[in-house]
Amino acid sequence: MVIASTKRAYGAYTCLAITNVAVSAGLLLFLANTLSVEDYATFGVVSTLAGLGLLVVNAGHKEALFKFASRSEEVTLRRTAQSIQNWLIPFFLLAAALLVSSLWAGLASLMFLLVYVVIAASAVFRGRQQYTTDAAMWPLYRAFWLAGCAAVVFAGSPMSLAAVFGVGSLAALLTFFLLGGHKIVRELAAFPIQLSLPFTNPVLRQFFYIEVATVAYIKVDVLLLAFLGIPSADIASYFFSIQLFEAALLLLMPLGYLFFNRINGTDSPSAKRSALFVFGGGVILLSLVAMLGWAVVGPTLLETLFANYVSSNATTAVLLIALLPWGLASLFSYWLVAQDRERLVAWVFFMGLLSHLIFNAVFIPNWGVQGAAWARVATECFIASMLFATAIKTGSLAANDEAPKTKV
Repeated sequence: MVIASTKRAYGAYTCLAITNVAVSAGLLLFLANTLSVEDYATFGVVSTLAGLGLLVVNAGHKEALFKFASRSEEVTLRRTAQSIQNWLIPFFLLAAALLVSSLWAGLASLMFLLVYVVIAASAVFRGRQQYTTDAAMWPLYRAFWLAGCAAVVFAGSPMSLAAVFGVGSLAALLTFFLLGGHKIVRELAAFPIQLSLPFTNPVLRQFFYIEVATVAYIKVDVLLLAFLGIPSADIASYFFSIQLFEAALLLLMPLGYLFFNRINGTDSPSAKRSALFVFGGGVILLSLVAMLGWAVVGPTLLETLFANYVSSNATTAVLLIALLPWGLASLFSYWLVAQDRERLVAWVFFMGLLSHLIFNAVFIPNWGVQGAAWARVATECFIASMLFATAIKTGSLAANDEAPKTKV
């Protein structure tokens, strides 16, 4: 029964992930061909900076919402939701103020804040095993975004960065209400307002450290390419490859979500270890399928639909090698979080961030965007190895049915 339920859940994720890939490809095709190369490179840099800025906006809340919803810890879940509601208010005020000085920058800030709100609501859906609602978030949002951008062009208006971010803001609002995010807000806002900073909460603080490390090493390569003087055309090509890589990640992410809910739903160490082997096998299989699939259809796809970015084929092929260690690392990190070992996970990812900076500093000057891609592969392998070693060291993977006796 559990296996059948897992298959149905992953089936829902897979179908919607495929839909998301198709919609994302359409959006990518549209933006890459309607924005100038310079504007597309700017879009990539702004998206990267926004991803880093959302670390502070999130402050560990999203991951905590997923964990507490998965464990059905409703009181803690509600207090976390109240905390994030209070924490977001000044950021929305800042975005409103930014609109006065720079329209496109203010709209970009508003869009990313609204997208974050939808992501936070989806974390609750995911933890409560409402997988279809969670999985529908990205394809629905991007479909609205694509439709809105197409409407702007068909109306005869030029496609500018302000139009892109303005339409994205409306798309996020529509997605939030259609998925029922407003109901989540209404349900979880029962506690009275408490004026406390999220960084005073040790759980949120640990999740914040983890996200800083995990997101920073994903975003830093684009910034380093710009800092080291790589031409805009090459940066745009690399950012394009990153978008394809992140689309491939959509096939692996659901395995981590399902795995986390599975191990939180049983007290049997042997059942948890069995789940780790099963889901690990799924990560290996899907990673190989993605790499081989790109080798077969990637060049033709680029030549047919993305003629301006044919040069990204080699970079994309390298990045896809990172799928396997990334997927295994996600399972090991969820394994440790389920054991309340967030501090150890944070340390591993911070070491991964440090190694990523070193790899990029060495590889980019010598090999350009290809160097950045290989730096990503090396970093993912390092992180996966360190997380596996940490799980072994804590004794949580021991081949017996006794819980670990020590707490780190």
